[in-house]
Amino acid sequence: MEINKLFQEWDELLRVEWERILRESPLIQLVMSGHSDRALFAQYLMETFHYTAHNAKNQALVIQRLKDSSPDQIRYMKFCLTHALEEAGHELMALHDLNALGHSFTPHDLPDPLPETQTLIDHIYEVSTTGSPYRRLGYSYWAESSYGYFGSVLQAIAQQMKLTPSMMTFFVAHGSIDEGHFNDIKRVISEQVRSQADFDAIRETMLSTLRATEKMLLGVHRKYQQSRGA
Repeated sequence: MEINKLFQEWDELLRVEWERILRESPLIQLVMSGHSDRALFAQYLMETFHYTAHNAKNQALVIQRLKDSSPDQIRYMKFCLTHALEEAGHELMALHDLNALGHSFTPHDLPDPLPETQTLIDHIYEVSTTGSPYRRLGYSYWAESSYGYFGSVLQAIAQQMKLTPSMMTFFVAHGSIDEGHFNDIKRVISEQVRSQADFDAIRETMLSTLRATEKMLLGVHRKYQQSRGA
């Protein structure tokens, strides 16, 4: 299998999915219509805190799926643990940005995650602990490249809601970090994934986790509309 051709196919698949999400998501359509209520961004940041708080943990759990001490699996174990370490604490940036909007939440008094957010969290744990140990790379593949698709929405949020970079540290920091992470993901796939079954598992997870995230956006929009009495 020609790996660069495979990456091109996945990137095209993601482009089509993201275009559909940007076109169909009520939340994104609300933002792109000129909406300027910071309460919408605050609701999104709450859910971002919740799912991001699990990313280091579920990434580290992947190593349970590694069954031998071959050089490939040792390298992959080191990748998983390094990536988990780099993700640890990123949810606190989302909390910082939430409080910069005028709130005073601690991690312990945030509202519980929305059902759609909890479903996303549970799905990523399932992906991380069952099936191919390479499955979770599909989640990372789209998440680490998402700013290329989602960046225009973030720019609209910043402009319309008059947010400074210090109120969007989660996205500013990730925007600079994720390009390197995306290259790491592709390198791991290029060097270590061998079987068609593993490639298929990565592709399936890429789509299933992106679509679960889309449903989380629907939940954020629903909760925001409810808070306004709509």
